[in-house]
Amino acid sequence: SSFHTHQLLSIYSKIVKHPMDLSRVCRAIRKRQYINTRGVKLDMWRIFSNCIKFHSHPIAKDHAIPSFISIALHLREYFNALWQEYMLPSELPPGLHDNDDYNKSEEDVLDVKDERDSISSAAATASTNNTPSSKNNTKTKPLTTEETIKELFRKRNEARRIRLVATGSTPLSIRCHERAAEDISNLIALNGRVDNLDETPCLHCSVISSS
Repeated sequence: SSFHTHQLLSIYSKIVKHPMDLSRVCRAIRKRQYINTRGVKLDMWRIFSNCIKFHSHPIAKDHAIPSFISIALHLREYFNALWQEYMLPSELPPGLHDNDDYNKSEEDVLDVKDERDSISSAAATASTNNTPSSKNNTKTKPLTTEETIKELFRKRNEARRIRLVATGSTPLSIRCHERAAEDISNLIALNGRVDNLDETPCLHCSVISSS
């Protein structure tokens, strides 16, 4: 009913101060309202955190759905995995080992700062939880920008390795094999291009055909 809807909205607004949903993110992307990709990532994170915050808040106990918390956590993990795989460059940025030649964009620095703060916070929390006495605590040295970028690539490579092991032990159906063979045939027919909009071939199919 409208009364319950109004009541729910009133409770939600008391708990969630910065509402966000996927449709707003998509509209902002289409209208090119984001200055950089960091804004997209932060708004997506806000969707998950708002869900967790509302469904775990005491005020919303009569309206909360506890299973939504685990769903939000799983979706956040899935989103982070997709972001890690597709939003990082294929290779380490050129001149990474040369501070004078490696010109970091503002977006690179902000994304790295987010990851560095997350890593440092996790390390500090682990140190606090695992150390019985404060006098034995040692301060965690902050990661430099280059170290953080290397850590991002290392984490992606490790995630790829885990997925490779998992897929290697997963039985595939005949239909799946047929689709894979069809996609490979199409890739070869297009000289290694994804589709007709891809202007740069990456295969020398004449060599493949003759071999």
